[in-house]
Amino acid sequence: MNYGISSGHEKTSYAAEEILRAGGNAFDAAIAALAAMCITEPCMSSLCGAGFAMMIPQGKKPTLLDFFCQTPQQKRSQSELKAIEVDFGDTSEFYYVGPGSIATPGTVAGIFEIHQRYATMPIEELFAPAMDLCRTGVIINDFQYYDFFLLRDILGMSSYGREHFFQAEQIKAVGKRIRLPELSDTLDYIGRQGVRSFYEGEIANLFFSQYENTTQLTKKDWKDYTCIYRKPLELSWAGKSVYTNPPPAVGGLWLIEYLKAATTDLNALDFLSEKHLRAQLEVWESLRAFRKNSEGLDLLSGYRTQQHQIRSKGTSHFSIIDKWSNAVSVTTTLGEGSGCFIEGTGLQLNNMLGEESILPNGIDSWIPDTRLASMCCPTYVSGQEDYQLVLGSGGGARIPFMIGQVLFNMLVLDQDIRNSVKAARSFDNLKTVQLEPGYPSLHHMDRQINLWENTSLYFGGVHGVAQIEGRLMAAADFRRDGNSILSTSKIPPN
Repeated sequence: MNYGISSGHEKTSYAAEEILRAGGNAFDAAIAALAAMCITEPCMSSLCGAGFAMMIPQGKKPTLLDFFCQTPQQKRSQSELKAIEVDFGDTSEFYYVGPGSIATPGTVAGIFEIHQRYATMPIEELFAPAMDLCRTGVIINDFQYYDFFLLRDILGMSSYGREHFFQAEQIKAVGKRIRLPELSDTLDYIGRQGVRSFYEGEIANLFFSQYENTTQLTKKDWKDYTCIYRKPLELSWAGKSVYTNPPPAVGGLWLIEYLKAATTDLNALDFLSEKHLRAQLEVWESLRAFRKNSEGLDLLSGYRTQQHQIRSKGTSHFSIIDKWSNAVSVTTTLGEGSGCFIEGTGLQLNNMLGEESILPNGIDSWIPDTRLASMCCPTYVSGQEDYQLVLGSGGGARIPFMIGQVLFNMLVLDQDIRNSVKAARSFDNLKTVQLEPGYPSLHHMDRQINLWENTSLYFGGVHGVAQIEGRLMAAADFRRDGNSILSTSKIPPN
């Protein structure tokens, strides 16, 4: 049995592996992982969040499933928004939370769409690993603690958040357990009753009984939500075919532009050399004018969007390839979370209407009944020979550029996926090039560079799986405490 899994948390990977060992395929395992993320990464994924799935059934072309958030069908005058300042250390940003920040969630619809089209096991069995985790609890690791601490003012808005994420009025410490037993019951209910139980049944009724007079959403918004299948963007690059997320998402557009700017004619380039760094700086320089141009995305395939500076922090990713060579790449988000939980369910709702970075023309500038834009770009790479690669990243506006650097390392500099994910990265914030440590020389650089003392989650969280000439490799990003599993791994005890 051969399979590879890479995710943002070890328990997410174990949930997926449990399903693969039981005979499920990559899509079954993806459903298990999506459910598990609601407890393993509860500030980055939720049944009331959203995302995208790049799905590649064995021997077939990839397709992109869009289950991202939808804006309300009409604007309502009554809604409650609260501004929260999140301190990231080197900078702080304001986010709007509360009932007025919630967009129509897509994760449940995405799960059931994947199940209907590609899965082979009953959905109750696919939810079982996550239900066990919700009851027994997940031990807080360093990354989880950092995430909870950043968002403590949001998590602390509700009695449910304070009860489950706080101890003695402080965020629970590393080594403590997070238990969400109500979420286990919710997964059980949805698994037995089906997708409409969420969008039209008891879950929807509970939401509107709490928030009907303070949210922008209506029952019709929830009832009418649908997933959308989209044809991926495709680029022939470095001898491979790269497939990524198409508009209205913008991350895939930026990934394509990054790869086009990164020359593949670099025979004398050594990995992590000064020449390698210079090549990266040239890419940033060539993209700078385009990125500064507020209408820049109009130049790409005729698509127009004003949502070009998306920086959402609450994103995570997982990638899976199974023994039949089915592959899936999924990126999910909760925004920062709205601080609103549906009573009795363990479900935190998204705040996608509350991020000024998504709505640069003002918090009320969203267009009714449309998909919100996103930087999420789950990606697939294939070659003429036995070659396939699935990967993606969290990290807001940096997502496509971190994926692009990993692809450059793999396809141009011939590095394996582990070295490629581990390698130092850079990011141009349009003022200074931010650079991780790891390059051996910085002599004679004529550009302004801010050299970080340590690696950081600022530079993304790329999780990927590659199958090359029959050999599987998986790599999870240490920057976000990621976890990877190959088929020789064993599931540890709880």
